[in-house]
Amino acid sequence: MKFNFQSLDYFSGTKIPVIFLLDVSGSMGTIDKTGVSCINQLNSGFEVFLNNILEDEIASAALDLSVITFGGENPELFLDFEQWNGGTKSNFVASGGTPMGSALELAYQQIESRKLVYKDYGINYYQPWVILMTDGEPTDDIETAKSIFIDLQNKRKVTLFPVAIGIDANIEVLKELNPSINPLRVEGTDFKKFFTWLSRSVEQNELDIEKYNY
Repeated sequence: MKFNFQSLDYFSGTKIPVIFLLDVSGSMGTIDKTGVSCINQLNSGFEVFLNNILEDEIASAALDLSVITFGGENPELFLDFEQWNGGTKSNFVASGGTPMGSALELAYQQIESRKLVYKDYGINYYQPWVILMTDGEPTDDIETAKSIFIDLQNKRKVTLFPVAIGIDANIEVLKELNPSINPLRVEGTDFKKFFTWLSRSVEQNELDIEKYNY
């Protein structure tokens, strides 16, 4: 289901564009110490995020949501901006490699195309957020994507928030994507805590790592 771009209700108020880049590579199917796979925890946590957003009328109206998954050989546009219809189910499946570089480049394309839509409809928007979650390291080249996002962040045109899933995620690669913060590390019950915090961040339009443990 796609939103009608002529709808004033959809484009009323200032939007908060949020792009999730979610690792769905084969290793995400691994069972951790809680007895549940990372991919299932990701599914459950993401549903917590959506449900929390839907409970807040202002946040629900402001959020402009897109989801890109990366597994296999290429990233997939799991959810385009105009496709979210308020559903609260996610069905991510783990398989393949970790094409993180390609996923980041697709996210950049999404950001640029969305800005054109905002411009065409005279919509105000906050700085886009890109939430990158991975349990490993890229299996493709990320240098081009890294340069793009470092430049965007230096110009304050985007906030990239890296999140390490489990103990095997390459923290150094994530630090390179945003040198200004230390990546969060989540696993097990942390998934729901993280997505709850993230939904509150959307409600407040403030992505502040220092407030993660409140």
